[in-house]
Amino acid sequence: MKHALNYGRISWSYEDFDPESPCVPTPLVRFSPFRISTKMKTIFLSDRHSLELLKLNTKNKLCLKEAFQLWVRRNQRLDLELGEGRAFLKWLKQHHLSIKWSHHDYTLHQYFTYGSPPRHTQSDECALGHTFSVLPVLVKNRFVKLYLEDESVLSLLSIPYGKEENFIHLIEQYILLRFELDKWNAPAPLFIDWVRANGKKPLFYPQQLGFCF
Repeated sequence: MKHALNYGRISWSYEDFDPESPCVPTPLVRFSPFRISTKMKTIFLSDRHSLELLKLNTKNKLCLKEAFQLWVRRNQRLDLELGEGRAFLKWLKQHHLSIKWSHHDYTLHQYFTYGSPPRHTQSDECALGHTFSVLPVLVKNRFVKLYLEDESVLSLLSIPYGKEENFIHLIEQYILLRFELDKWNAPAPLFIDWVRANGKKPLFYPQQLGFCF
């Protein structure tokens, strides 16, 4: 079921999250509305551009509202064919600015905040640069943790159709394949390529995938 929250002329919608059912946790994040003068503004971005905005890290940081106000004053008409959100993101990158985030500025999809989703440990050097953490799986009496690049996870979330299958079951099948290929010293496909080649669409049960921003 969808609900709509109205902030002035801005509508902010979201979907109910059922922890007993699998889902595709997208959109990853929704940015909170903020007031500029008499109007409520909300930044709308795709999952890819939302993650890019969250991960943008420069020496010079501004709070979200302050940065948006500065963009409006200086450059609002530039690249509006991109849409307001992407134009704002492009302007930030051009001027080497990023956001000093507050927990009030955005809301993660409830999938990533329910229960105890997997997280990378600070000592895990293999996790550097990985926003998403995958639940380790037990395959042939071995615990294996698969590391997925951000772009691969975003691609998994955006697969439009296919035979729906439990995400962790797909991980287990893929690890088994990797074990076999390793025996032959054969090259292995990327997980996302293997999923697509097999016509699958992953469904995510709670606590299978974590968001580590």
